[in-house]
Amino acid sequence: MALTIGEILLLAVSPAVGSFLNVLIDRLPRRENIAWPRSHCQSCKSALALRDLVPILSFIMLRGRCRKCGTEIGAWHLYVEISAIGCAVFAVIVAVSPLQMWLGASVLW
Repeated sequence: MALTIGEILLLAVSPAVGSFLNVLIDRLPRRENIAWPRSHCQSCKSALALRDLVPILSFIMLRGRCRKCGTEIGAWHLYVEISAIGCAVFAVIVAVSPLQMWLGASVLW
């Protein structure tokens, strides 16, 4: 079974959705703005570079630590991003139509 363009797009977007969910999970309980300031280390407050914002890969490359100060980044960040991909995979497998697939992934996220 070959993947359609819509399925590939959904699977490609899902890590970014997981990353945004991490922002919401991290900032909303503290009543912080979700758009500003940019993503930063909670320990040293240094802003993350673009290379540090690539979902999953950045966590693996940095071994779960801040590039500047070396403070450990919670593994839950990685788990949320992987879970977002899992939800997308489930939506791709179960959905009958592209609309159902996108709506299903949106609900699961």
